Amino acid sequence: MTPAAPVLSLLALLLLSPPRSATAAEQAILAPAHSHGWWIGDVIPVRATVLLEQGFRIDPASLPQPGALDYWLDLRGVTVVDEKGRDGRRLHRIEFTYQTFYAPLEPRAMTIPPRTLAFVRDGQRLSVTVPAWSFVTSPLREIMASSRPEAMKPDAVAAVINVRPQEWRAALSAGLALVALLLLARHRAWGPFARPDRPFAAAAAAIRRLNRRGAGAEAQRAAFLALHRAFDRASGHRLVAADVAGFLAVRPQYRPLSAEIAGFFTASRSLFFGRAPEQALARSSTAALAGLARRLARAERGRP
Repeated sequence: MTPAAPVLSLLALLLLSPPRSATAAEQAILAPAHSHGWWIGDVIPVRATVLLEQGFRIDPASLPQPGALDYWLDLRGVTVVDEKGRDGRRLHRIEFTYQTFYAPLEPRAMTIPPRTLAFVRDGQRLSVTVPAWSFVTSPLREIMASSRPEAMKPDAVAAVINVRPQEWRAALSAGLALVALLLLARHRAWGPFARPDRPFAAAAAAIRRLNRRGAGAEAQRAAFLALHRAFDRASGHRLVAADVAGFLAVRPQYRPLSAEIAGFFTASRSLFFGRAPEQALARSSTAALAGLARRLARAERGRP
């Protein structure tokens, strides 16, 4: 498309003699403009310049709305810029952006219709007409030329787009997503990160928390119960003193602690079912129970 744009210079002069009349516009003076070399689809900017006294401003209602003006002509947009002119007056620049869709069979003159703009100031109204403007539009190719493949322009060469940065960013994002998924799977113990049930490790942690809260009869009883629940989970059923031998027979990793396990069950029976629970509490402190739980936890992990 032709980048050059025709320029219409309009000078609207107000009469200086009072009383002031602002109802008629001065005659517009057209400056020479490039009026040929336009084709179908070209965007044509038409600029008008209006020099008025201070205080006048354009009436927005007088500006045309963008849209189709004719089957061959569209108004794409209108912009208005006010600047400081000479002699203290204001310079109003109005640009109309047209687009032609006329497909001529031969060079032909087309006319953009005139526009009337209104300027207002303190109740005064001044009309300024942007005159019609003609331009010559031409066909893109000879109408009678025979159509043949040789007459066509070659295809544009496809530009090679470097997508390596996007590939690196995508790979980095995928890697970060995979690491995040692995961390989540490890945290939630999914798939290969599933942890075996370690009841004695859980009991050791529970007794450790009880020790931090402070020693006492209630803490000792809770420590005994935590260790009992661990034995129950490790054996798969409620484990009592009479079942210890069978438990050690199928869980050989706990045999080195058989004496301590038997002592625990003996003390537990005295605590919960004996006549002197105070003596059982005195013999088995929470610290001693915590030590037994730690050793049992090491045994369940296969450590000596």
